[in-house]
Amino acid sequence: MFRRIASAIGLVVVLSLIASCGGLRDVFESTDVDVDIDRQTVPGFTPLPSCDAVSELLLENESIGAFTINFRQEDELEGMDLSRLDHVTLDRIRLRVVDVPAGDQDDFDFVDSIRIFADDPGDDRPEVLVAELDPVPENQTEIVIPGTGVDIKDIVSDNFIARIEADGRPPCDDVHFRGVAEFQLDFF
Repeated sequence: MFRRIASAIGLVVVLSLIASCGGLRDVFESTDVDVDIDRQTVPGFTPLPSCDAVSELLLENESIGAFTINFRQEDELEGMDLSRLDHVTLDRIRLRVVDVPAGDQDDFDFVDSIRIFADDPGDDRPEVLVAELDPVPENQTEIVIPGTGVDIKDIVSDNFIARIEADGRPPCDDVHFRGVAEFQLDFF
């Protein structure tokens, strides 16, 4: 009995020493990384005489820009060896309408559903669905698009492209938004 207690105490002491030196942290580590999504603009469809006529049009996916994610530029990963990545998942993307002109009521009502795909432009593999929101809630100036839980470790290199695909109709006037993509990175 005494031997088991002594062994357990010894193991705790050894793990504490390794952890205090940073060694255990280097072996098993998980970190959250938030990547800012720069200001995007979805162009409004102004040539029509009234906004009601816009509802007959379909939103073109090219009207919502893609954004590049470069993990090496993120402060949370400074000094970490990205070759040790074991899993990378997108937890969620938060989008918020910004720069609303006085008297305007911009929101995400022009969008019915949103899908976000990740792609490494340097390889031939197909892009991967990493987040989806269907339906998009009405009258919201901020939305959260949950991740699909898919591991994108094989896509993550120096940088990769996240492409937004949406169903809906063009907004009556320009809608500007910013966001943040929240990732979970696990190292071995």
